[in-house]
Amino acid sequence: MAQAVLQGIVQTSLETEVPVLSAVLTPHHFHEHAVHEEFFKDHMRTKGKELAEACVSIIERLGRPPLVVPPRPVLSRGPSAAASTSSRR
Repeated sequence: MAQAVLQGIVQTSLETEVPVLSAVLTPHHFHEHAVHEEFFKDHMRTKGKELAEACVSIIERLGRPPLVVPPRPVLSRGPSAAASTSSRR
């Protein structure tokens, strides 16, 4: 699965000439106790910051503004969400 996703990302980037970046931050050998929770919390924060800095660096090298896709709204699936959705139509 991961290989197919990465292949799609690379193909899209090549076809559009727009860098497409992807990252997966997952803890390796995580155990639910305070020491690991604190370590991985700090580690993921550091890796996230490094990833953001790499993205900014690539954008700056290209000399053009980034293409930003706005986040999609999260829809709840409860009965009230269905009622509010149908009333908007």
